[in-house]
Order: sequence, then C-alpha cells, then structure tokens
Amino acid sequence: MRTLKTIALAVVAMLSASGHSMPSASSPRYTLSLDGPRWHMMRDTAASWEHDRLYLPEEITSIEYLPVNAPTGGWEMLTPENAVSVSVPGTVEEYLTTSKRPSPDDFKGVSWWFTTVSVPGNLKGRRAMLHFESVRMRAEVYLDGRLVGYDIIGESPFDVDITDALVPGKTHTLAVRVTNPGGNFHWQDFTQMRWGDYKIPPGRGFGGLVGRVRLDVVDAVYIEDIYMQNQPVPTRVKAIVNVRNTSPKVAVRTVGYTVTPKNVSDKVVARGSRKLYLEPGDNSVELEIDVPDARLWDIDSPELYQCDVTLSDGRRPVDSDRRTFGFRWFSPDGIGEEAVLRLNGRRVMLRSAISWGYWPATGLHARSDMARKQIAVAKSMGLNMLNFHRSIGSPVVLEQADSMGILYYEEPGAIHSADHDPFIRAIVNTKLKRMVKRDRSHPSLVIYNLINELGGVRAADTALMAKRRADLVEARSIDPSRVMTLTSGWASNEKSEEDSKFHMRPFDPVPYFRGWYDNHRAGGPASTTPCIAIQSTN
Repeated sequence: MRTLKTIALAVVAMLSASGHSMPSASSPRYTLSLDGPRWHMMRDTAASWEHDRLYLPEEITSIEYLPVNAPTGGWEMLTPENAVSVSVPGTVEEYLTTSKRPSPDDFKGVSWWFTTVSVPGNLKGRRAMLHFESVRMRAEVYLDGRLVGYDIIGESPFDVDITDALVPGKTHTLAVRVTNPGGNFHWQDFTQMRWGDYKIPPGRGFGGLVGRVRLDVVDAVYIEDIYMQNQPVPTRVKAIVNVRNTSPKVAVRTVGYTVTPKNVSDKVVARGSRKLYLEPGDNSVELEIDVPDARLWDIDSPELYQCDVTLSDGRRPVDSDRRTFGFRWFSPDGIGEEAVLRLNGRRVMLRSAISWGYWPATGLHARSDMARKQIAVAKSMGLNMLNFHRSIGSPVVLEQADSMGILYYEEPGAIHSADHDPFIRAIVNTKLKRMVKRDRSHPSLVIYNLINELGGVRAADTALMAKRRADLVEARSIDPSRVMTLTSGWASNEKSEEDSKFHMRPFDPVPYFRGWYDNHRAGGPASTTPCIAIQSTN
C-alpha cells in the first residue's frame, strides 16, 4: 500500500529529475510550492454541512474555538486508496464529472483535498505560513488532524499561520476540507443563495482548491506584501512594502531593494536601502524608485521588471521577496473639456470583450496555456482589453496579460447580491478588498468595477447605495492609483449626477457622480463590447 509519505518522496524525486530546484533552508526565506499532481481528493457525501455555524474572518478570535470536522469514518479515511489523484489547482467537477448534462448540484457538499508536507529540521524557530490563492467556497485547513485555518470568503487569497503545528524535519498530512454550497453555471451574480440561515453571494457552481498553494517559512520579522504603485510620471514607481513584526518588541532592520528587467538579474537599473525601526505588528515603508530610461509597459511592448526586496539584521539577510511590475501610467484626461483615456500619455480607445470566468475541463480555474490562448485570440481580433465579468479574475490570467500585452478590467462578482444583511455584505466586501490588494501590482490591470448593470430594488435603496459608495471608497484606499467605478451601466444622461456614474480617479480623493459613465453596447447578438465613456463637457 502506498502511504502519503511514499507519495511525497516520489514527488521530490520527480522534481529533482525534471530539473526543478528544491528550496534551500539556508536562504533568507524558505518557499515550498504545493501546486501540481501531489494531491489526492475524496468526496465525503455523508458529511453534514447545510446547517453549520459559519464564521467570518473577524469573528475568529482563536482557531481553537471552532469545531473540528473529521472525515466521515475518521482521519484514517484520508488514504490514496479512498481517493483520486488530482492536481492543484483543481475542482471536484473536472475529475468526477461523467454526465453529458452536468448540473451545479452534482457535487454540492464536502470534499477533502490532502497531501503531505515537510520542511528541513534546521528551520526550527521560524514562522510558517500557508498561502492559499483561492478556494471555493469554505476552507477548513488541518495539519495532522489539527484545525489550523478557516476561511468562508471564497475565491480570494488567505493565509494560515501553522507555526505552532509544523515540526521541521517531520512529514505532516495537510488536509483541506472544502465545502461547495452550490452555485450556478451561468452569468448571473445578483440572486442570493442560502446556506442554512445565512445569506451568501452566488458563485460559479464548482468546489475545490482553485488557486495555487505555497508554504513560506520566514523570520519573526518578514515581508508581508510588496505593492508596486505606478505613478503619473510613467518611469517612476513606489515600492510600498509591508513588514510584519511578530516579535513583542521594536526590531531594527535594513530594507534594501534592487530593480532589474524581468529574468535579467545582472542588469540593475535601480537600488537603494533604508534603516527601519519596526514596531510590533504591521509597518509600511514607501521606497520611491525613479528610472528615467525605463522601457515602458505598453500593449505592443509589454516590458516587465522585477523588484527584489531584502530585510537584513545588520549584515545578515533574514527575509526576501520579489514582485513583477511594469513602468506605465493609465488615466482619464481632459474630463469636462476634451475627455480621453491615455496610456503612457498616448490616447487609447478601449476595445474589449467579457470573460465569464469559465474554462474548458477545469471549470473555474485557468491554466497558463488557457490564459495565453484566450489573450492571443483576443489580440488577433483587434481587441486591446478583456473584462473579468461578474467573476473575480485569476492571477494566472493577469500574469499572462502582463507578459503578452493586453489591458484588463476587473469585477469581484456578486456585490449586487448583497443587501443590508451584515453577513453577506462582509463576504462580498472582504472579497473585493482582497482582490484589490492581490492584483494591484499588475500593469495590465487598469480599471476596477464593483457591479455590472446596477439596477432593480437594491439600486433604488438609497441607504444601501450610500453603504456601497462607502465600500468603494474603502476598497479604493488599498490602491489609489487606478480608476474605480461603482457600476457598468446604466447612466440616464450625460449631465445628471447619479450612482450609475459614481467613481474615483487615480490619486484624486474626491468621489464623483458625473464625468465618467458606462452605457455599454451589449444588446447583441453581434455586439458584446462594453463602451466606457468619459464626459467631454461640464
């Protein structure tokens, strides 16, 4: 019988034989990718879930207070013999569908995704963080049967601190209990769903680990995030680095950075360093980077750079991370006079089409080859933009857009489903803010939009619309460098002030009710291209 440990050793041997390097325990940050065909998946059709108590992130004061839900039959059920071999990212539907007329209810319920994980013994004393790019929908994360993480938001990134559970040098079983409460196989994102007594947003009817997974082992003081913020002068950026100090006292560290063309590490175009006094908790530092002769990212010349950031304790590096970005600037110009959109100072006419977020075979997640094909087809049709329509985008797609040269417009999906109920509002707004933080360094992404085609009873609710405008302002504070609109359609006329035009502009703190609107041409059957308009007259 093949054990989980045997499978893990086979994966290591396969990676070594194929030329993939394994992470080094002596480097400042130890990163282990948990993607690929190292997982098994088992459906748990007898598991109860319909009437569970659900927990928002802000309600979890301690993971120890949450219930532990073992597989039906016990933890010993998580063996390869009881499961199918799968690759992550993955969905239940892509591996188990046999029907020629599949339904989103076919695989509703609980599935278990499990693998093994181990790190070298000399990493004792460091912090261990699991990063999940996307799970649909509820994720309960276990290490050797111990609950270590929980997330109900779905389809957006979250981290799980497993420092207290991970033993360096030991092989652990990592298991994720995924609950798919149902969903749809169409485009609608405004009809609420129910999970017991809870209102939840609708979603694509798939379940699984639909994003990449990795394990980072870091110092007590580490780089939590790098945001490459574009500036109105296209050859300038700000590297906004969030450093997290998990120790109980002030830590003195030096942050250093180098900027190079992507995959050309010996051609440094900018470098610098700064001494930091870091309070316990999160500390943000802004590093202004000016490269006057930088090659700009553009649709026909998608030049990419990478910023490597290192934290040092004296001369000893203790952490490092990297972010890919492009030097570019996109913004509306001349609103109220002669309004145009400009990319790097040059007028650009947006020619776009929508993508509903469905992918062949996999259902909900894109592979790199799928993303490349979609973008290549769009460009061959003369399009210069694509829309993540009523569904949050995939980082894999944005990565390909960055490298191939096409613009993107992104919606998180399902915000219009939320009424005044605090539970559903917390889910959609947490997802929105996670999306903005996740994607804000991509040069291909130029516009965020909250709701497609605002209308109906909820649009007429003035108190709810005031809350939604406040939601936009809050989310926009995470990335003030882009246009953010409340809705796509339907403005009544050019001169009126209305919620259908509510938006914010790059680095402008004023919310506007006019000057920008979208009456897209989607009547069909021949036209599905949004038409984004900005007003030329006051």
